[in-house]
Amino acid sequence: MEKLYYEDSSYTKRIITFIGAILTYYASWYFGRDILMSLFHGYIKDGLLQPKLFFSHVLIYGSIFSAICSYLFIYIAYKNRVLKLPKFMSNIKEAFLYGFSSALILSFLVVLYWLSQDYNFKFLVNWPSVFGNIFSNLYEEVSYRALLVGATLALFRNKWIAIVIPSIIMVSTHTQYSFRVRNCIVFFGSCVFCYVYIRTCNLVSPWAYTPSVRYDSRHCLKGLD
Repeated sequence: MEKLYYEDSSYTKRIITFIGAILTYYASWYFGRDILMSLFHGYIKDGLLQPKLFFSHVLIYGSIFSAICSYLFIYIAYKNRVLKLPKFMSNIKEAFLYGFSSALILSFLVVLYWLSQDYNFKFLVNWPSVFGNIFSNLYEEVSYRALLVGATLALFRNKWIAIVIPSIIMVSTHTQYSFRVRNCIVFFGSCVFCYVYIRTCNLVSPWAYTPSVRYDSRHCLKGLD
């Protein structure tokens, strides 16, 4: 199976890459969000860049800034023969197969979770959210999968560690959701897509899942974009 890293890289380079990847991610995520919020301050209403959801997903959540910084760090690690550049076209059929099948399974489990919690919800096709997620999901895959999974896998050479650590980091930055959703849905979903990325070595596989269902509830959860 194809590797996401160079197997002959030194242990010192792998440690530096792992620590640098985490610092790059957190710094770019939080500072990027503040920078974008300040740039678009006059166009923000209720914390969202208008039109609601579409431009917020594309720009304001900070993921675009994080993706740019993440890719630059990946490129530096690539030049130092630690990480390989993310791919989109290799094993393309397998990538789509794993991406769509895992997305369907995950969506089914999410609905079962809602039903088990006795939530009152309804399904709505939210087109601004759908199109916005096409971009924001790509940004997140560059950061969470290409950068964090790659750096963790390069250091530990263990796919399960490379699945769990980036998923914990993903949970820590998705604070817009309730504690229960972050732990039950975000963490599990991230684990699934970390696995399919490692399995296919193609960012298309986790990116293939672009959430398009939004639900309304009279309970503690107000929405899942």
